[in-house]
Amino acid sequence: MRTEKMFKPNEIFYALKEFKYSGREYIRGDKFPSRDMTNKQLLKFFQNGFVGYSSDFKYNKTSMTEVEYEDKNVTSAEEEPKEDIAKVVEDTEESFKVEYQGKVREISRNQYREDGTLTKGGLKAFKD
Repeated sequence: MRTEKMFKPNEIFYALKEFKYSGREYIRGDKFPSRDMTNKQLLKFFQNGFVGYSSDFKYNKTSMTEVEYEDKNVTSAEEEPKEDIAKVVEDTEESFKVEYQGKVREISRNQYREDGTLTKGGLKAFKD
């Protein structure tokens, strides 16, 4: 927690997080009008982490690098087996039949997604 010793009322204050004060909404990084309030009120905002100095902003300058798997047993999303994919067998105005795990059932069109997966209701039709 911030202490009163760290507080310097003559410095420029910035909003450290989103909050509303005096009918105005402050977003992280906005300059805060510290002269419009008493030092006691400003100290409360400072101690509670709503406002701070420009040095309080931390910048993350690390670069993101892609991780490669060393273990051959770990499979990526591309190598996963396609057992959970359903195929449309018949698509006419009268019926909509889908094959899933070797079974063919008639389901509603909205239970089948474009990527070949089934919704919860579509899966339930195959479990019965």
